[in-house]
Amino acid sequence: MLEITVPRPAVEQDPFTCVLALLGSSESSVEAAIASAAMLPPRGRLVLAAVADTDNAGRAAIAPRRMARRRHRDALSRLAEAQRACDARPGHLLVGDPVRAGLAVARAEAATLIAVRGPEPGREPFTGDVAAGILRAARGSVLVVRGGLFGPPRRIVAGVDGSRGGIRAAAAAAELAARCGARLTLLAASGGRPLDLERVYTRHPGAVLDPRPPADALVAAAQDADLVVVSSRGLRELPALGSVGDRVSSRAACSVLTVR
Repeated sequence: MLEITVPRPAVEQDPFTCVLALLGSSESSVEAAIASAAMLPPRGRLVLAAVADTDNAGRAAIAPRRMARRRHRDALSRLAEAQRACDARPGHLLVGDPVRAGLAVARAEAATLIAVRGPEPGREPFTGDVAAGILRAARGSVLVVRGGLFGPPRRIVAGVDGSRGGIRAAAAAAELAARCGARLTLLAASGGRPLDLERVYTRHPGAVLDPRPPADALVAAAQDADLVVVSSRGLRELPALGSVGDRVSSRAACSVLTVR
């Protein structure tokens, strides 16, 4: 894919100003903290929170109390591991439903972004897991981490379509690319609903045109990227099909930042 250098438009607020890294009981959940810490601006703040999902443990058919204790112990371990890996302040240990607990801490900490480890990529928007719940309920931006991103991204792809949402996504991607020294590609997908190419090229000079629908184009671009950036609005897909952010976050091989 063609890589370009784009001007850095003004960012209303850097999504990484205050990041809440939401950890679970699995070892891989620590990747959310490590990845987001690597993308913090100089004065950015990282907040750690580990959730012991005792609600689901309580519904277990075998030894629910033992399962709850185990999840509590595992969450403490993940929190300590993330603190060491990121040299971060002591974090929050939460108990209960991960989505509700995570959103409550995000509000209390005035987090501008929630980072969470995503499941393995699939064909359809994921349902029933923490990443899906956070992505759909959070008011701020969401980073779904996958693909072994343990340092700053080196290749970033941002989806644009000339809309205000696309402008926000491009601005956040450009700011992050400049901070991390990453290569940035702006991708405009012309498949699906009509795309105003004149507006796209006016607002995003040098954007690369892809004839596929937005989700398909961005998922394909993710194969050669470390991070895909999309807006929660725009990109012209019908609501009945799910947002592009949902679809890309569930199917992309790399991490996905949904900007709000």
